[in-house]
Amino acid sequence: IEGMPDLLQRVASSVPVGMVSNTNETHFEYCRRNFIFLSIIQRHFLSWKLRVMKPDVAYYARVLEQLALPANRIVFIDDIPENVKGAKQAGMVGIVFEGTQRLRQELEALGVI
Repeated sequence: IEGMPDLLQRVASSVPVGMVSNTNETHFEYCRRNFIFLSIIQRHFLSWKLRVMKPDVAYYARVLEQLALPANRIVFIDDIPENVKGAKQAGMVGIVFEGTQRLRQELEALGVI
């Protein structure tokens, strides 16, 4: 998505960044090989490792358990509104991804960047 690698780099320079994904091992390894910007992301919370998928409440609970941070200190971004709803129910700040420009504006409004 145009502009996302730059935005990711900007965010990662100011706060820790993690990735949440309903994926399998094969697809994840393909993405790591082909999308070099993913190396910027420090933590990966992958459904095949967690053995649960978004938007199951157990998914968010496992992420929060591993991060050991208050839920309201986590900004969760996803393009699927149902997944964002699950994150918000877990106490996280949720943003539905609707394009790079809008995401940048929302992150700026939150003081993330």
